[in-house]
Amino acid sequence: FLAIQSIGAVAVPAFAQLRADDLIYRINDTAAVLALVSEAFAAEFIEVEAACPTLDTVLSVPKDPTGKFSTLGDFEHLPFVDKTFAETHADDIALIAYTSGTTGRPKGTAHCHRDLLAASDTYSRHCIGTTPDDILAGPPSLPFTMGSAFFIYYTLAFGAASILSADKSVQTYAGLINRHGATVFIGVPTFYKQFISYIDEQDIELPTLRMSLVGGEPLYPELEESWLYLTGLPLEQFIGSTEMFHIYIGYRHGIDHPRVGVLGRAIPGYEITVRDPDTFEEKENGEHGILCSKGPTSTAYWSPKEIQVEMVRNGWNIAKDTVWKDEEGYIHFVARADEMIITGGFNVAPSDVERVLVRHPAVAECACVASPDDTGQRNHVVKAFVV
Repeated sequence: FLAIQSIGAVAVPAFAQLRADDLIYRINDTAAVLALVSEAFAAEFIEVEAACPTLDTVLSVPKDPTGKFSTLGDFEHLPFVDKTFAETHADDIALIAYTSGTTGRPKGTAHCHRDLLAASDTYSRHCIGTTPDDILAGPPSLPFTMGSAFFIYYTLAFGAASILSADKSVQTYAGLINRHGATVFIGVPTFYKQFISYIDEQDIELPTLRMSLVGGEPLYPELEESWLYLTGLPLEQFIGSTEMFHIYIGYRHGIDHPRVGVLGRAIPGYEITVRDPDTFEEKENGEHGILCSKGPTSTAYWSPKEIQVEMVRNGWNIAKDTVWKDEEGYIHFVARADEMIITGGFNVAPSDVERVLVRHPAVAECACVASPDDTGQRNHVVKAFVV
């Protein structure tokens, strides 16, 4: 990340789980000229290179088992060049990150140098209160904007440290937290659910943690209560997006007291409104509407560019989340706007049904969707998939 951005180039990170088709799509979409490939994936990358005409160089690191690509050893004989940093502008693109692709092809989101700095000067400064004594840990991967923000930009801006691990298991992180004295932990609810079971069964304490942060998925109150009971720490929720690069709703540690089932408030530097999805008029407190934000980072699509006008309106960045705001400015999540289930004339949030089902001791996880009604009485009924 840092080396690429320092020479004025643009980083396009890719998850190790992506396969050839996924990589070909991203390389051709960005017209990438260089690919850095772990030797474990070199053989699979032969197919990728053949389908990507803009690629000038493929660098297999540290070695090339295929004999078809360059390696670092190929450049060892070259004289050292004292490369100065590029004269980049704050609004030059530094990073293109792709969304998860839950609806259609993943979307490319462009982020400039200013965005990466703003991430540190908003959430890291005001909500975590990051100091040189902090050590941040958690399973989010660096290609995930949550991972790159927390473990690269948040820490370096304030002289803190990160714990990075390719092994994302709860067993590994329980050991890493205590071995290195981690002070801030970041994870998604699914990870915390597994983590709670493991530390409870193994009777593990995490005495160095001062904060536990959670985001990325709906959070059930039972999970918050279990974590607080086991660790004495509240789960401090946040919401952000790949499009915004960054978090725009959360809690200021030590100032805002975390509330069970509540996302938080607009973090310093951002404004939040709740608006009607059709008229775009601002909703009154307590009324449901779509979540809109404005601040130092914003949505800028690299591709497909035509959806830019759909997702940014009158300067407001639109998230497809149905929420409501209370009198104190706290944001309450209802559901993804495109996941609401209309049944019998009612709008049903899948998370509301899931929240009830996971209370049953036999249910480990569940997900609810709209399903055709075989009786013909309704257009849809709520269908639950249960583990």
